[in-house]
Amino acid sequence: MRRRDFIKKSGLLGLAVTLPIEVSSSIIKRDPVYFGLIADIHKDVMHDADFRLQSFINAVHQKKADFILQLGDFCVPHERNSEFLNIWNTYEGDKHHVLGNHDTDGGYTRDQTRKFWDMPANYYSFDKGGVHFIILDGNDKNPKPWTGYNRYIAQEQQEWLKNDLMQTDNPTVIFSHQTLELESDGVANMKTIRNILEEANAAAGFQKVICCLCGHTHTDFQTKINGI
Repeated sequence: MRRRDFIKKSGLLGLAVTLPIEVSSSIIKRDPVYFGLIADIHKDVMHDADFRLQSFINAVHQKKADFILQLGDFCVPHERNSEFLNIWNTYEGDKHHVLGNHDTDGGYTRDQTRKFWDMPANYYSFDKGGVHFIILDGNDKNPKPWTGYNRYIAQEQQEWLKNDLMQTDNPTVIFSHQTLELESDGVANMKTIRNILEEANAAAGFQKVICCLCGHTHTDFQTKINGI
């Protein structure tokens, strides 16, 4: 399936997403999982960030999404952003965050941002409606002699990802701020991470990882794995 077709069929161009779940060659019938995605709202530089976030929250309330998730570059952990974060927290259902590279601007640490957002860990996974969801942190420190902003997934997180994928037989969706498709502007060791996903698919005997959803490029947050 071409990426554009997948996006149209899954509703990815809207605020609420229904994922078509395919395992082996047959479609497993299950209740759809609806979730709202927002990416790169950039509260600290965008004048209308509050308005856009409120519009998103209003929409997902109407859609009655199973959960909402922001894909990074949300806001730094400064007191001035408390009202903005309060808009996010008015959603009464499950809420999830992905750390972006600009969420630590101004010298903040990832842990400070995570605590400000009430995020359980820098990377973690959860299940909803028979689907496994994984949140990655693409902001690990670049190994020497790499330079530039941090856009790496280090060994510890790689091992966690391998183990997490081994623990589930459910179709899996990956969330990352930095894309796993563009090496020049995404996760610097994206080939290593994609190999982990491909190996998990091969070991399972079916396409366990059905898609990766990313922000950062400000254009498209769909990454294809094994032709999806």
